[in-house]
Amino acid sequence: ATLMTNHQHTALNMGFLTHPRPDGGAPRGEGFELRTDAHGVVRAGGGLLLTTQLRARAVAHHTDLPECAEQLSIAQQHHATFSHLARDHLAQESG
Repeated sequence: ATLMTNHQHTALNMGFLTHPRPDGGAPRGEGFELRTDAHGVVRAGGGLLLTTQLRARAVAHHTDLPECAEQLSIAQQHHATFSHLARDHLAQESG
């Protein structure tokens, strides 16, 4: 499916992506592409999540974020571990 305008070659392409050709489209991939030759803006007053985490078949509410919370928890643990190691090995400058 495609939603597009010729103005600045702006388009939202979804599904099986192809290059238009007279004898059928040349494969470009699957998923979606939002593109423009002009400027683009995303605004979300309630928040915006851009992630590469898979959520197969779009289960659960779109603002349910257990995958992100887990990644942040792991990052916090790594930060604490590296901070302690830096202090233990006197790699941390005072101040």
